[in-house]
Amino acid sequence: MELLLAAAYTAFFLFLVGKLKFFETGALTRRSLQGLFILKVAAGTAMFLVYTYYYTDRLTADTFKYFDDSAVIFDLFRQDRELFWKFMLGTDDPSALYYHYSNVMNTWWNKYAIYNDARTMIRLNVILRFFTFGHYHVHSVIFAFISFTGLVAIGKVLAGKLQSFRKEYLLLVLLFPSIAFWSAGIMKDGLIYFTLGFSIYFLNSLITGNGRKVAEACWLTVFVILLFYTKLHIFFLFLACGIGWIWASGKTKYKWTRFMASIAFCLAVAVLALHSKLDIDLWGFAAEKQHENIRAAGAANAGSFIEIRRLDGSLTSVVKAAVPGFLNAMFRPSVFDQQSPVILVSTIENSILLILIVLSLCGFRRPVDQRPALFYFSLFYVILLFVLLGIMTPVMGAIVRYKIQGLPFLFFVLLSLADRETLTRRMPFLRFLKR
Repeated sequence: MELLLAAAYTAFFLFLVGKLKFFETGALTRRSLQGLFILKVAAGTAMFLVYTYYYTDRLTADTFKYFDDSAVIFDLFRQDRELFWKFMLGTDDPSALYYHYSNVMNTWWNKYAIYNDARTMIRLNVILRFFTFGHYHVHSVIFAFISFTGLVAIGKVLAGKLQSFRKEYLLLVLLFPSIAFWSAGIMKDGLIYFTLGFSIYFLNSLITGNGRKVAEACWLTVFVILLFYTKLHIFFLFLACGIGWIWASGKTKYKWTRFMASIAFCLAVAVLALHSKLDIDLWGFAAEKQHENIRAAGAANAGSFIEIRRLDGSLTSVVKAAVPGFLNAMFRPSVFDQQSPVILVSTIENSILLILIVLSLCGFRRPVDQRPALFYFSLFYVILLFVLLGIMTPVMGAIVRYKIQGLPFLFFVLLSLADRETLTRRMPFLRFLKR
């Protein structure tokens, strides 16, 4: 029954890919996209096998823990409808019964988060259970489609700004191994791609003036709110860089300074708001969160643990940790790190990134300041995300996973720097790229 239902959902989503206008990319055929979606579903199955037979602790496996916790709330729909809605709507309830069921779940509580986005994943899985009859693989297929559409949304917007390499860019976004794997299955990463992708998609439509502005503004608001509840730091990065994108659109000079100003403004607002509304010291909270990550990695005896510069609760310590943090997120694991099967794949990926950087420099064309505002959005988004990951994450395996939220934008930056004609002229052995 489970496999038949999963196959039926897969066939339905393949039909949508073949029919909906949204999936017209101009660079890849519908048939190609359907094949790529099948690979996405297969990646979700691979994740199930990895977490079933390799990482066998189901309580700590992201692809299982949100799904398992959702069963606790879903069962309340029949047993206690009032308590069910309190969990689903986030209504405070100090009763012993509420704490009993919330403590049964493994991810409902998290004191090291300003907002616990695990609850968003649990609630989404609860909703899906009404349509999947509680079958894991059906959830996996639906999440594969959610992730796939988000990646297509990102790919369409960014590829549309490239003068060269549009098809290559889309293939990188949809086929790069870490993106394909970690955004498959019942994972938060796929939902982040979905909410972030459509936030960018509708913001781009508003900026470029295509379509119906009122409807697009409404959809943008919906997806930005969803992004807030999906991953808070991605929401703030999008907000800061998005303001810069709007401000710099249509301008020919000082685009990077506009982005710097918007980022500084949003950071100042965030610090003041957290302190005044929630009585949270952002730098102290960051230090506490980092130290907890280090402690947890040590307790779990993480095989890919790396030393990172410790924060002391001050802005100065964050600034000092920024550059080494960025380099860790950008280039590790490397060939100099201890290799396991998982880390080896990531090392190969980072080697591919180095090759892309070299090719981008070889095909570099001027002038940089005439590039679209979306180039600077992507550049600053990648820098800020990688600095944050490198500062807060002491495990290479975790960096590899969290890093995928920036890879589509990193690919865009690198391919934006290169020109096809320039690259093939300087490196004749790449003439197969010449159309």
